[in-house]
Amino acid sequence: MSKNALVFLATIPASVEELAITVKKARVRFVSGKGKDLTVKVSDPEQWRFVAEAGVFLQKAGKGGAASNLNVMGDVVVGKGGVVIGGGRKGEQISVGEGGVYIGGSVKGGVINTGTVINTGGGAFFGGDVICGGDFIAGDKICTEDTAAASLECIEITVPQDYAGSLNLVWSGSVEADLGDFSAGSINLSGSGNARIDAGRLEGLDVFELKARGSTYLNCRSIRTAVFSYESEGSGSATIQALRAEVVNVSVSGVCRLSVDAGGARCGSVKASGCSTVEFRGDFKKLKAERSLTSAVTIG
Repeated sequence: MSKNALVFLATIPASVEELAITVKKARVRFVSGKGKDLTVKVSDPEQWRFVAEAGVFLQKAGKGGAASNLNVMGDVVVGKGGVVIGGGRKGEQISVGEGGVYIGGSVKGGVINTGTVINTGGGAFFGGDVICGGDFIAGDKICTEDTAAASLECIEITVPQDYAGSLNLVWSGSVEADLGDFSAGSINLSGSGNARIDAGRLEGLDVFELKARGSTYLNCRSIRTAVFSYESEGSGSATIQALRAEVVNVSVSGVCRLSVDAGGARCGSVKASGCSTVEFRGDFKKLKAERSLTSAVTIG
């Protein structure tokens, strides 16, 4: 994340108990600072809604152009890329959204080709390229695993070393997050789509929770928390060099891999299904394990 490309957005009082960040397609970075309050910088201030006093930041749906209006025999066309062919009676109003096509009569002397339309009816994940020659409609936006970094909106939050609040990060689509060294009340990460999350030392937590669907990758140096909860459905991997927790609850399905290299826990459970793999090395013998025939769980 280039600091030169970021501009100041807001100052957050250190008294805020939780940072709530919702992103649709963004890179999120936390850095340690020496100031008393938290500061927020972004690559494009117009793409965020925020309430600094409450620590709430919401990325807008996307960059939109100005709406265009066209009068055709009393009809009105609204929306970038909207097309109307065949006007109605004078005084009628026709609203066409971005990329929409309305044909009110016959078309002569040519062919209208709207391209291939893929209607997912809900979320969809593709690990490779998708070429359809048209638009995706009536469903969630489809994001590939190889989303270009340059297309991601960026937000950077500088956090005082003594900040004691919590972090709640929610994503849909694509997110690249760098949590750095974060000591907080709780860290809650949840979303669907493509997620790549890096972290250094996460210390003194009440709860560390990750709940994700899609392609999720987590790389963390160490976590020390009362409760460690990890739930992943889809694909991806998580590597944690050291984990210390009172309670551990893990549930993975699909083609997921979770690896903990060292640490320990007093109690908890591990469940793996699909073709998933879970491996705990260290003092984790009190964890109860459950797996399907095609999955693997190793507890040392």
